[in-house]
Amino acid sequence: MGGVFKSTNGGGGWVPVNTGLSNPVVVTLVIDPVTPTILYAAAKPPYPVSYSTVFKSMVGGARWKKLNTGLAGRFVQFLAIDPAMPTTVLAATADGGFVLDQSSTAPVAPGELTARLTGTRSRAAAQRP
Repeated sequence: MGGVFKSTNGGGGWVPVNTGLSNPVVVTLVIDPVTPTILYAAAKPPYPVSYSTVFKSMVGGARWKKLNTGLAGRFVQFLAIDPAMPTTVLAATADGGFVLDQSSTAPVAPGELTARLTGTRSRAAAQRP
């Protein structure tokens, strides 16, 4: 059995929290540092599929909805929350980095993904409209 599991007793017991999480293999999971009930997961169907879907839960994993606009056919290998802007989710794929929100996905300029995660933005990234 795959998916996301939650413990409310320090790891003494675990329960699945997968309603709406249609893909069972979770590749990466991040928790919003400001609102810890908001979770993001990249999950994929079982092997040999080479793409993943990004999901978001607003209720601690109890329910999930797809947040994948613009990433169809890509394998999301890593998710992160922008430390300077916690409402921004960054996704890394073999094709590059992407900024995710509810309605769109925008590519990130080369080097900007790393800059956002380390908090050091390049001059070009800072000037990008």
